[in-house]
Amino acid sequence: MEEAEENNATSFSVDDMIEMMENNWNALYQAAAETAVPLLDMLPEEMKAVLRQPTLFGIAWTTFIWFEVAVSSFFALLFCGCICSARKSRAYQSDLVTEIHMLTEQKAKALDGMKTTTKHFDDLNNEYFIYRGEMKTIEQDKKDLEVSSQGDEHKRAKKEIQHLQKQVKELSDGGSDRSSLLDGQVTPASSLDGSMLTDEVKGKTKKLDNLTTELDQLKTENNDLKASVSDKDNEIEVLKDCLVQLKGMQDYGETEVDNEARIQQLLDVNKANVKINLLEDERKALEEKLEEEARKIHNLHDDNKSLSKEVESLQRERKKATEDHEEARTKLEVLTEYFKGKEVEMQRKLGKEEALKFHSQKELDNLGEKTAAAEADLSNYKQQIQDLKDEIEKSERPLDNRLLPMRKNHTKAGLSQSGQVTQKDGNNDKNEG
Repeated sequence: MEEAEENNATSFSVDDMIEMMENNWNALYQAAAETAVPLLDMLPEEMKAVLRQPTLFGIAWTTFIWFEVAVSSFFALLFCGCICSARKSRAYQSDLVTEIHMLTEQKAKALDGMKTTTKHFDDLNNEYFIYRGEMKTIEQDKKDLEVSSQGDEHKRAKKEIQHLQKQVKELSDGGSDRSSLLDGQVTPASSLDGSMLTDEVKGKTKKLDNLTTELDQLKTENNDLKASVSDKDNEIEVLKDCLVQLKGMQDYGETEVDNEARIQQLLDVNKANVKINLLEDERKALEEKLEEEARKIHNLHDDNKSLSKEVESLQRERKKATEDHEEARTKLEVLTEYFKGKEVEMQRKLGKEEALKFHSQKELDNLGEKTAAAEADLSNYKQQIQDLKDEIEKSERPLDNRLLPMRKNHTKAGLSQSGQVTQKDGNNDKNEG
């Protein structure tokens, strides 16, 4: 039912539209007829006769007029369409060129940004490797300095022990009692110092990488050196006791030979005292050098901390630069894909535009040919109409020649009839009078 109602509504609407079109056409026809009547009155009689005929060359005037209107409307619409399509195509091409230019500029900016990021990343990477090399060099210098200082200290301690042993041997020539006493005191000290220094060297060589432990070991070594110095002070006291004993023995009135021997021994003891003073100076120098080495190690430790912080900062900057580089690379890939898609789309659009342009040009050529053909037909129609006019004029001349006497006779008859009527009216007036 609904479909039937829809069909009825559609049929009614179509019928109404047809009726409206007929009414409009009748109104338009009446208006055109009213407008054309004065124009037709201005034409010569021959043209009026031709136009009053129902057909022209066997074609109804309505069909001929509709054909002329349709051809004129078609050419007008075609001309307007060609103008609009040409303007639209030019505007579209200009938009495409502008968009391509903008995309090219964006691509150039992205490439410049990527180059800048890559350059910054390379600079940071080079700085990182430079600082890393400097840090390795500093660590190696520190290790070499520690090893050399420990080796020098060990060698100096050994030389000092050997020197003390030589002094003890020289002093042991003065007497067996003093020799036994000195041997009993120096040998334990030398063995003690040698074993302690050997243990310290072994411990330091095993713990070079840990700066805090090395500093503690150096402090321990300083304490050991102080202990060795105290041992040397004890040795000096022993030697002083020996001198006192020698002086006591001199007080007991011995022979000149014994006195000379004792004097020689005293001279040897004085030499030993001078050497002991030199050893004390060397000990002080060793202590100062040890403190200086400790300060250097502390400074190296601080430098190591600062370099570690700088390395961490450079690593963070390197990581950030790497992330920026990856982000720029991702953006470049996305923009490249986008540009490729845009380029393909633009090529496709340009191809369509070229095809449309070619089709429009072809249609224009066809329309030109049709226009030329229509103009030729129109000129033919005009020539035929002119020929018809000439034929009509030729056919009307004999007819006019024939109708001219008849018109004259008709005019005379009319005049005579009007004269008779006038005379009758005069007679009637007289009779009434």
